[in-house]
Amino acid sequence: MCDPTLIVAGLSAGMQYQQSITQQKLAQQRDRRQNEIAEKNLAYRRKASTLKLKQSTEKNLKKLEEEKLQLLLVKLLQEILIILY
Repeated sequence: MCDPTLIVAGLSAGMQYQQSITQQKLAQQRDRRQNEIAEKNLAYRRKASTLKLKQSTEKNLKKLEEEKLQLLLVKLLQEILIILY
């Protein structure tokens, strides 16, 4: 018959092995979840950055259009003054 200490040692080793497999699976799940979160955060930051750039560009274009109109108005007024005098 087998020595009881060998049986206990074998069962203990089996349990430790199973526990290590479980811990590895949990670590892999945690890592996958962290990667998913990181990917979502990256996508969010990219969208926010794109939106900020778009808004800034639109603001600058509006400002340029206003300055262009003001310049045109100044030129028209100068021409009117030249014609009048």
